[in-house]
Amino acid sequence: MIDDGPLRLERISALEASSRLRESLALPEHAGNEELTYEALRAVAWASTRGEVPVSTRTLLDRAMDSQMFFDDVDDATLRRTLRLRLSMLSAVGDVARVGRDQWLSVGGTVVRQQGRPDGLLVSGIPLRHLDGRTRALINVAGPVRRLIGEDSSGDYRFPTIDFDDWLRRPRQPLVEWTHGTVRDALVVDIPYDPAVTEQYYAPDHSSPGTVQDKRWVTRNNLLDGTYLVRRRHLDGSADYNFAVVQAGAAIEYRSCDRRDIRRLMFGFDRIHRNPTVARWTYTPDGRQLRLHNRLPHAETRALIVLAGPPDNAVWTVRHDATEVRKILTDLGVDLQD
Repeated sequence: MIDDGPLRLERISALEASSRLRESLALPEHAGNEELTYEALRAVAWASTRGEVPVSTRTLLDRAMDSQMFFDDVDDATLRRTLRLRLSMLSAVGDVARVGRDQWLSVGGTVVRQQGRPDGLLVSGIPLRHLDGRTRALINVAGPVRRLIGEDSSGDYRFPTIDFDDWLRRPRQPLVEWTHGTVRDALVVDIPYDPAVTEQYYAPDHSSPGTVQDKRWVTRNNLLDGTYLVRRRHLDGSADYNFAVVQAGAAIEYRSCDRRDIRRLMFGFDRIHRNPTVARWTYTPDGRQLRLHNRLPHAETRALIVLAGPPDNAVWTVRHDATEVRKILTDLGVDLQD
């Protein structure tokens, strides 16, 4: 038995701490603190769940806080908000999934191939240090995105491969056609009158041109006529969504609506009523800056994170793939103004 003497504490700098953490996470030395945080979150989530047992947000963030000692100039509340935001970015990309009531689960993984590109995306909650060395050598990290350069050797993990559009889960139909079909196929539901519920209708046909979507919800009035999205707010602050067939301002029929489709339907109704939302498209030395004033559907948000990286205060910096980003937005009916 070798006796190394008594344990001793060593005080190290934030720079040294981040360097050691990079090494333990199998990150390249040039990876920035942003990439370090994302990989630490993957490692904590994987150690906590192994893709099988969900962990609460609070527990996950508590454990992740201990790995962020290199942020020595940030208070705990700010750091926790940063980790929570980056956890949501990992969820948008697909490395972790939100399940049940405020719980998270690591995702096993897949490789996403984009048409016309030699590289692919590694979408997986499995940390780099659990991958074999040959696979790690093919991976380039940038923000929450991990790209595989060349073919995936994957070693012990055999990741399935899917197409980029299939991974986005964006409807293949044009937006207006999809919107009309979704409304047409919706099932009639019985919703009894409740005086405690406030109803608002999404009405781009009764909104000023270019108004942000949050301002397009209106209370009932005699001018409303047709089929609208209806938001029913309850006294406890919760809300549910449906379609409402309205005549002279009164709902005469309700139809079911999948809450996950709400954002896309809002853009669809905008386009049907020829009242597009507006985004600013500015040329800068760093590329093109895109400022959005409305939240995008999940699939388009996921696409922009991959193509442009996470936004900074609702501003996306598009250094590459500008043509593809523009098409994604114009397919949603967004009016891009230079």
